[in-house]
Amino acid sequence: MIAVTGSAGHIGNTLVRQLVKSGHKVKAMISPNGFDLPISGIATETVVADVCDINSLRKAFEGIHTVYHLAGYISITRKEGSILEKVNVEGTRNVIQACLDEGVKRLVYTSTIHALVEPPSGQLITEVLEHPERVIAGTYSHSKIRATKEVMRAADKGLDVVVVFPGGVFGPFDFYPSNIGKMINSFIKGRSRFYISGGYNFVDVRDVAAGLIMATEKGKTAEGYLLTGEHITLDRFFETLKSVSGLNYTTISLPYWIAMPGSYMVEYYSLKTNSKPYFTPYSLRVLRSNGHVDLKKSSVDLNYKPRSFEQSLKDTIDWFRGNQVSEF
Repeated sequence: MIAVTGSAGHIGNTLVRQLVKSGHKVKAMISPNGFDLPISGIATETVVADVCDINSLRKAFEGIHTVYHLAGYISITRKEGSILEKVNVEGTRNVIQACLDEGVKRLVYTSTIHALVEPPSGQLITEVLEHPERVIAGTYSHSKIRATKEVMRAADKGLDVVVVFPGGVFGPFDFYPSNIGKMINSFIKGRSRFYISGGYNFVDVRDVAAGLIMATEKGKTAEGYLLTGEHITLDRFFETLKSVSGLNYTTISLPYWIAMPGSYMVEYYSLKTNSKPYFTPYSLRVLRSNGHVDLKKSSVDLNYKPRSFEQSLKDTIDWFRGNQVSEF
């Protein structure tokens, strides 16, 4: 049987769907305060387990041969270092130890493209892990780098591990919308007309899920693989959004030099009100970062072939139009 931590998340529930469709028995793990709507009636078994509670993990991993570790905390602010450390780093240590204790055969960990070295503009990102001390901004990136290092070190303890590095994930099955999902859903409902200049490497969630499965079947021990798509400017993103949705709304691109001062106010307000910001100084810097990648390794080792951005966006719009999703 296969276990998936973070199974109710966007990548998690899509992965569970693909695994079950392929005939696998899947134990879907959700956190004590989590929700099971995205996997309701899909997984072979659903259990409550907390990555911060190693005993609950040991119990959940009994009889499991493969663990996909996707559970984690995502933040684009600078002030959530403690929870990022607890969930992403310490939680990953617990997952590793529980795998070793219960004799799990393979652990597949989902990291992020932001854990990798960002080369100068004009060069492609490869699977070279960044050093935490070099991360100037972005506590989330820092936590994922450290967690990834923990996973890689687990290979020295005899655990068969593989790591994947997704880009900006979007696509169907986004029940509790990600920031990208919120942007798309708000646009098709006529509420989102502004965006910030820049670009990002976007990838379909279904391609990431398929890549995870291929990493399990074909990935080499203690190796990492990029699971990304194409670097898309937000100008192209919104023009494509208009084209495939049939909604020719007027949109306005805010220059970086205007958006950046406002991002500090947005972050400050979110911290005071304990709310999730739509953008922060860190997320704006990401939009100006190098998002061009070299997929040669993933293509050769995993036969990874992401679909087109246009097709992914069309399918995402169709899914949002056909499903009720959370508005928060």
